[in-house]
Amino acid sequence: MGLTADIGSAYVSNNPVPVASLPELIESVNLSLSKIGQPAVPETPELVPAVNPRTQKGRATARWPLLIP
Repeated sequence: MGLTADIGSAYVSNNPVPVASLPELIESVNLSLSKIGQPAVPETPELVPAVNPRTQKGRATARWPLLIP
């Protein structure tokens, strides 16, 4: 908790921070410090289909019949 207080104090002395935001700042610093030394969890992006599967259902893959000579 001492390091959290030191970092928070340094931040507040160099940046304008509303009093109402202090608990959030302390929580954020404490959470960040608690993650030090732990393996990083990669952020997984939200998977979005390239096309809407509902609109593609039942549609033929080719619009015109293929002519084979």
